[in-house]
Amino acid sequence: MKLGLDTISKLGAQGNSKSAVLKALFATTNRSSVLGTYGFDKNGDTTLKAYGLYKVGSDGEPVFDKTLTPTKVL
Repeated sequence: MKLGLDTISKLGAQGNSKSAVLKALFATTNRSSVLGTYGFDKNGDTTLKAYGLYKVGSDGEPVFDKTLTPTKVL
C-alpha cells in the first residue's frame, strides 16, 4: 500500500493515469521496507527471496514462526 501511495504522490498529476502508475510501480528497484529491500523483475515478480510467517501468540501479538521461500509455479 505504501509503495502505491508513494508512487501516486511522486507522479503528481500523472497519478491519475493507471498506465503511468503501473509503469512507475514496476520500475521500482531497491526499495527499503519492513519486508526488506525489494523491486520487481521483468515479469513483475518481486525480487524478495523469502518471507517471514508469523502466528498470533497467546497474548495476541505476532510471533515469528518460520521463513518461507516461494517457489515459481509455471
